[in-house]
Amino acid sequence: RGAVRALAPRRPAAALPGLLDAVRARDDRLRSAALGALVGWPSARVHTFFLEALESNYPPLAQLDRHLARVEQPLDPASQRRLATALLKLTGANGWRGAARANRLVRHLEPKVAVPFLLEALRLWVEREREGRGSRRIRQELVDHLRRISGRSLGTTCADWTGWWRSVCDGRIPLADEVPETQLSTASFFGLRPISDRVVFVLDRSGSMKEPFHADGKRDKPAVQNRYDEAVEQVFRYLTAAGDETRFGLVVFSDGADRWQRELEAATPGAIDQARRWLERREPAGGTHLRPGIDLACQVDRDGAIDLETLEADTIVVLCDGATAEGPAWVDPWLTRHAAAELVFHGVLIQTAGDGTLRALSEGTGGDFIVVGR
Repeated sequence: RGAVRALAPRRPAAALPGLLDAVRARDDRLRSAALGALVGWPSARVHTFFLEALESNYPPLAQLDRHLARVEQPLDPASQRRLATALLKLTGANGWRGAARANRLVRHLEPKVAVPFLLEALRLWVEREREGRGSRRIRQELVDHLRRISGRSLGTTCADWTGWWRSVCDGRIPLADEVPETQLSTASFFGLRPISDRVVFVLDRSGSMKEPFHADGKRDKPAVQNRYDEAVEQVFRYLTAAGDETRFGLVVFSDGADRWQRELEAATPGAIDQARRWLERREPAGGTHLRPGIDLACQVDRDGAIDLETLEADTIVVLCDGATAEGPAWVDPWLTRHAAAELVFHGVLIQTAGDGTLRALSEGTGGDFIVVGR
């Protein structure tokens, strides 16, 4: 491992065969070090290694993503088509988590290779939604890639995007247009719009949540209700608008954490009423210990592991009104350890006295972070 660390910055050509052998070592730490050393190595042999690993169901996707981001020379056309084929297999065979991993790598494909992949993946996931096995988040990620490439907002209908691509290939319209993006009509939580049908809300119920909530931040105007009551109201506005195809969970945290149900529930009127009564019985009190709430929402066990077979949620929405007891230092190691869960965190901070924890969770997973009430 010391040799790998010494060789990695210099990248001598003579060291490459040894590194390629080391990534097959039995020692996990040596294998990890060798993989890290290959990231960004400007060699066709390294490109081929990563593609072969992806095709053989040993996908070091995080390293491949960083590798393609660092190399100056993009993949040749044949390698791009090979990558797209492997990503389509990953999208179709491994549920929503496999699709999320594949979607992260689309940005490394040229449009003429990316668009056919995106169209086929969108068709697949729309069909799965009809069968009750879909993912609103995955569908939206695919559409977002198509919007980024085309500059157009054509919704989630496969036929519309297929017709656009046929017109591009026939030369009738340009690949990219300057059509402004429009805000999707989705359920809103303090103006934040998480696109998901499997979401858990993690709400602060510390003593400071008793403070009056001023939507515009102006304390000279009377507050309608306190911060906790406003958060509860916002949750149920979101769930009512999202509809019963959305499954949801609730966690509150203060000195400890508490969960409404272990499994996600469909957002039916009956479930929403039960959840509202559960939240309203929990008055704000105590400190701001966020991490137990995150661990409970993500079903982290006593050994610090997440059972991916039982974790239903793909999106976690966290609301807090100040600095947390733990601070933000735990966030990066936590996200690294649980990267395979493919969770997206969105953060809502009331007022401005945060400590960077919610921002780190959001930015570390590609989610949104907003500040409200200031």
